[in-house]
Amino acid sequence: MEAKTFDEILQQKLNAEQRPAVLKIAGPCLVLAGAGSGKTRVLTYRIASLVHQHQISPDHILGVTFTNKAAREIQKRVLALCSGIILPPWLGTFHSICARILRRENAFINRSSHFTIYDREDQLRVVKHLFKERGLSEKKYSYQDFIHRLSHFKNQGQRVENFLPQMETEELFLTVWQTYEKSLVQNNAYDFDDLIGESVNLFSREAQVLKRYQHQFQYILIDEFQDSNRIQYQLIKQLAAGHHNIFVVGDDDQSIYQWRGAEVKNILEFENDFPQTQVFRLEQNYRSTRIIVETANAVIKNNRIRKGKTLWTSAVWGEKIFLQALEDETAEAQRVVREIEQRGFPYHEVAIIYRTNSQSRSLEDSLRRAAIPYRLIGGIRFYERKEIKDLLAFLKILVNPQDDISFERVLGLTTEGIGEKTMSKLQSFSAECGSSLFNAIPQMLTDKELSDKTKSELRRIYEYFKKWSANKNTSALATLVKTIISDIGYRDQVSFADEESGPARLENIDEFLASVEDFNQNHPQGTLEEFLQEVSLLTNVDNLKEHPEEVTLITVHSAKGLEFPVVFMTGLIDGLFPLFSPENDISKTIEEERRLFYVGITRARSVLYLFYPRHRRRSQNAYFAAPSRFLAEIPTAYLASAENEYPPALPQARTQISEEGFSLFPDYENESQEQKRYKIGAKIIHPKFGSGLIIHSTGSGESQKITILFNNHSRKIFLAKYAQLELMGD
Repeated sequence: MEAKTFDEILQQKLNAEQRPAVLKIAGPCLVLAGAGSGKTRVLTYRIASLVHQHQISPDHILGVTFTNKAAREIQKRVLALCSGIILPPWLGTFHSICARILRRENAFINRSSHFTIYDREDQLRVVKHLFKERGLSEKKYSYQDFIHRLSHFKNQGQRVENFLPQMETEELFLTVWQTYEKSLVQNNAYDFDDLIGESVNLFSREAQVLKRYQHQFQYILIDEFQDSNRIQYQLIKQLAAGHHNIFVVGDDDQSIYQWRGAEVKNILEFENDFPQTQVFRLEQNYRSTRIIVETANAVIKNNRIRKGKTLWTSAVWGEKIFLQALEDETAEAQRVVREIEQRGFPYHEVAIIYRTNSQSRSLEDSLRRAAIPYRLIGGIRFYERKEIKDLLAFLKILVNPQDDISFERVLGLTTEGIGEKTMSKLQSFSAECGSSLFNAIPQMLTDKELSDKTKSELRRIYEYFKKWSANKNTSALATLVKTIISDIGYRDQVSFADEESGPARLENIDEFLASVEDFNQNHPQGTLEEFLQEVSLLTNVDNLKEHPEEVTLITVHSAKGLEFPVVFMTGLIDGLFPLFSPENDISKTIEEERRLFYVGITRARSVLYLFYPRHRRRSQNAYFAAPSRFLAEIPTAYLASAENEYPPALPQARTQISEEGFSLFPDYENESQEQKRYKIGAKIIHPKFGSGLIIHSTGSGESQKITILFNNHSRKIFLAKYAQLELMGD
């Protein structure tokens, strides 16, 4: 393709906002890309321009995305744009790129290049061992809490050797953390959060290594920059410190991962860190109808901490937003089904979006009853299912025999007579030999106290691994996996273990084999190690495939980056969306919750439904549910009229938010006389906590208990008789 032709393409395919961003080659650039504004197109054309127009070696380009799917999409588009172009070999996620760096630079780290990457379940196994060694019960110390805190500290750049405990519980945490890190070294493993932190530490420690990568990555492009956390940003700043040719694309209005360490301030303060930054705003939305775009603008403008931009579109005005209250979650789900059926929406064009995974149950029940096929995104990931984890454990041992966690899993699947006593003895031999459990087996077989049956079982699995290991580089990967499944009789194990779930689990095994064959086809020279790394770094969205006849059920977090012609947002009540509890201060998270709502709205292309239940069922009780405060931020003119079965969207009038709280809630005629004094929706003043709103009531007379939502968004439960409340007038 001639340069002139490429110039013509730039003129024809990029709008007036996109073109300058693509053509600005040198120096730091911040591209604020609104929802549906073509950020992937900008990244694609910039890579093509660097390689095709400016003759930059692809090896000098680093492209970082947050999902493998996004990386593949960019690659596909670049190839379609320029025939014969060589793609940058360093285009992938933060974690995949850092894993590659650590494997290449293993001479500078305390792991071999064949290290295993532990996921959350692997971490949990390690932590359980460590807690049990100290006699710590999970009833008192939560394993999951430990892993969550550990992940938080690592994503903040905190290292175990620099951690200073502030209280007694943190001293215990530090002790377990120190042992946990030693266990990772012993197992030749990193956990997922280590990959970036250890790369940053390597660059900080080895100046020559950093200099080499700074020279190699002369042009750095970062996608979804608003989702970066502190340690990821530190890595970026290290690599860009010399040339400052860094091009970041993101949207502060879609920063929704604070709970896992993402910091919106990275994008807000980028210009301070790179003073010569040129800022480009992409504000034309190509995805949605005008009314959806205007609705999104009306909501997000209420956030104070943002760079500021206003989406616009040349698309048609489109259908008004359908906002409706339903009695409860069941009625809400039934209404979703009814709309799909009556309006004849093609199933693959419909997404049902909710705040938390637990909300999917009533929706799934209603879809099943209506025989509407659906796919659930955000449940148990495919590669985290038991049968898949079992098979992966065998493959991990073939690559990294030091991985004791995987080998313990293998022993539980392949041997009989290996109980706690034998396992304890094997661990002792391992410690004496200074080797892994697998490599300690030959020494263990010399133990005269072992029964013949136990020796036979250990020898059998050891010889199996020797056979598989000899074939791992000569056989196709799919053939190797089939051999392992056949040798250990794994299909029979799955079938006999659970008659009810057996068929589905066998299908998962077949799907796993298909994924291995796909890898063989896409990477003819790919190794087992590369396959395992790809699998360990996959996300739910990466596994998303086209299913033309299925409705999509998905959390709002997982929906980011996707789009659908028809979107139902359900469960839009305070406490759920925005999500908060009596223990949490909503004022600290309200802006991120609003960004989540904005993301949900902007997933819709043409039709948007907003539903909320008047009551929310929890256990055996139904609680009065206040409409999400975000609904009050949508102009009434954008909402569907009260025709047919669309009554005014909020009870009797628009709900308004003020210092006094919600101004209007429905009355319920079935309340007793005693309850009417402190009825649901009544505004009160408490002598200690100030003004608030009664949102739930149980019992009557002297036994009446009421739940109050105060203006600081805390919730308190009182026995009404002793609450010392003052009722406020309407």
